[in-house]
Amino acid sequence: MTMLPFLSSATLYNIGDMQIQFESDVVRARNLASMLAQELKFDKTSCIRIGTTVSELSRNMIEHASGGIVKFSIANRDIKSGGIVIVFIDNGMGIKDIEEIQSGNFISKNGMGVGLTGSQRLMDDFNIKSETGKGTTITAAKWLPNYHLPIEDNRIKEIQKALLKTIERGDSSLIDTINSQNSELIHVLKQLQERNNQIEIINHELEETNRGVVALNKELEDRATAIGKAKLEAEEANRAKSEFLANMSHEIRTPMNGVNGMIELVLLTDLNEEQHEFLSMARDSADVLLSLLNDILDFSKIEAGQLDLEEVDYHINNIVEGVSDVIIQKVEDKGLELNVQIKNNVPKYLVGDPVRLRQVIINLVGNAMKFTTEGEINIFVSNNSSNVSKDFPLESNEVELLFAIKDTGIGIPKEKQESIFKSFSQADTSTTRKYGGTGLGLTISKNLVNLMKGKIWVESNLNKGSTFFFTVRLKISQKSEEVKIKIPKKMHGLNVLIVDDNRTNLIILQETMKFFGCTSDVFVTAEDALNSFLTKDDNTYDLIISDYQMPEMSGFEFIKKIREKSKIPTLILTSVSTLGERDIFSKMENIEYLTKPVKQAILFDSLVNLIGEAEIKDKKQNNKISDSILAKLKLLPESTRILLVEDNVINQKVATSLIKKTGINVDVAGDGIEAIEAIKQHEYSLVLMDVQMPKMDGLLATKEIRKNLEKIKLPIIAMTANAMKGDKEECFKVGMNDYLAKPVKPEGLFDILGKWLLKPNKHKKNNQ
Repeated sequence: MTMLPFLSSATLYNIGDMQIQFESDVVRARNLASMLAQELKFDKTSCIRIGTTVSELSRNMIEHASGGIVKFSIANRDIKSGGIVIVFIDNGMGIKDIEEIQSGNFISKNGMGVGLTGSQRLMDDFNIKSETGKGTTITAAKWLPNYHLPIEDNRIKEIQKALLKTIERGDSSLIDTINSQNSELIHVLKQLQERNNQIEIINHELEETNRGVVALNKELEDRATAIGKAKLEAEEANRAKSEFLANMSHEIRTPMNGVNGMIELVLLTDLNEEQHEFLSMARDSADVLLSLLNDILDFSKIEAGQLDLEEVDYHINNIVEGVSDVIIQKVEDKGLELNVQIKNNVPKYLVGDPVRLRQVIINLVGNAMKFTTEGEINIFVSNNSSNVSKDFPLESNEVELLFAIKDTGIGIPKEKQESIFKSFSQADTSTTRKYGGTGLGLTISKNLVNLMKGKIWVESNLNKGSTFFFTVRLKISQKSEEVKIKIPKKMHGLNVLIVDDNRTNLIILQETMKFFGCTSDVFVTAEDALNSFLTKDDNTYDLIISDYQMPEMSGFEFIKKIREKSKIPTLILTSVSTLGERDIFSKMENIEYLTKPVKQAILFDSLVNLIGEAEIKDKKQNNKISDSILAKLKLLPESTRILLVEDNVINQKVATSLIKKTGINVDVAGDGIEAIEAIKQHEYSLVLMDVQMPKMDGLLATKEIRKNLEKIKLPIIAMTANAMKGDKEECFKVGMNDYLAKPVKPEGLFDILGKWLLKPNKHKKNNQ
């Protein structure tokens, strides 16, 4: 017999064979199987199942193969318990449709296969081998429970001897056989009765359960009613919370808008370059402060799932490099160095929410600055699209950026690195006492990164610094193809000498020069750089880029020695804190002076100027469109009149000052009631309407103007800080025509005035 899988670890001991030819042989075989099972200590039910299997399969051999042989064996297995193995062999025509019979789906007209399926279910292992015209062999095994000890050899021999004698002697009397089978039937009936009793118990339990389900349904209905009521109360509370947040936002933003507006007005006056730079940085800082004031609002919006991201075109360098303008003074005050590197494989123009992206970067840089007392903070940006997982592929025209903010601070213990992203959490309570803060910034950053389809994590070693990484997915703007840097031919192939004691900045400058088409030699000390310059040919270097603050030999001393030999174009890099010292270079010719970290665009313009390829550009080139609109607004007829509805005195002054630059007449109303009275008395070409005001807000005032005053065509422009989701939609719903975000900026105001006033037939007296 071919070894079957379930017998691969078994040792078989043949107990005896029996020829099956007549029905009496079937009865004898059944009795022998039952006796053998009892000797092996099988339980009563298993003995009956073994006997039934032998009876069914033996009878099949008589009916379909004119008889056969039954082989009885005892099996011992290496690890598991032993048992009984019975083999049925016939020389019949074989079994057709064997696979269908084994599956239980075969229905035979002549009885072929009857008993096979049932027997297979009664035994633990079952195998059929059958070939047409060559007969059938069926092997069936029943195993004792695992806790049974192996059957000893002596015991096997005793059973073998007894079974052979029984086979030789012939079966016991017919009465004994009937009694044995009656005993089996009584056992089966007893089992059936026990199962019937169990079914009755289960039915009783089901009835009890059904009554419990009815009671539970009633309880659930009551709870559903209570939940519905609680939901209504929660919605009402949420509305009240939203109104409170909107009002709080308005109160905080109003003075900040005034600060921002006044800075904008000063920027429009005649300023020297240094004053313009300082005020521009102050304006950027005020802008950031406005966005940081939103942290509390943002956290509430995130929790409520109401934070939406904008999708606008922006220049990635402006966002990342602009962060340095806001924080550079604090960085310098702590004696730190800040470096920014944006890899050249990063698309310049992207589509997304620049305010939220800058917010994340500022949060992480601010966090790094808080825990770094010496060394440097570096911001790196690279294109991570090639490393995106196949399980989360990029969409069409999408790019994934990887940001890394690295510091040389105190570091974070590994066991604390996960908790820092949780709300109001820091590495430990002593951190809060020593460094301040709540940890809310990292929580907001994590949620903002998630909204931008990215992830955030930290790698840190205690006392060696930390690196915060985050990814975001953004669409590539069409402007990235349209706007490409044009490098003058004269700049290609220039050899630049670079010296900076900060190795990170040295690498950034070298990579930037490579992008500009230049080669470079880099040095960490001024002494080495000077030695290289003096020992090489005069024409070796075309340009020098030097740090100002360096140990042993400063940038000034270095350039002073260079000037003894050459007037080579030179670019000096320095920190904000030393801006007043640029006068010491004034007597040296061919020098540009830039603050660190250097923005790529400014560095490029400075290099172009130094090599004599600069184009004459208007310093206010970005405002060309606004200047053109302003010029057209100045040509409007004297009858043009604007009503400014604003309750804050400072905001009134900012807006009226800007409007007066257009030459347009402007009246001011302090609230909605005053606005309605003014419109009753005068004809206006346009109304600038603040949304949140005392007595009567802008929304109610607009409804009144549209409905009762019947001013349907009068342009009404909403002015609001857009603190809460849905503000813009609400403005349009009540009949406002357009939307001007606060703080009001010159270009935004002039654009909106041009949009609504520079139209044909727009200035007729009748605004009905």
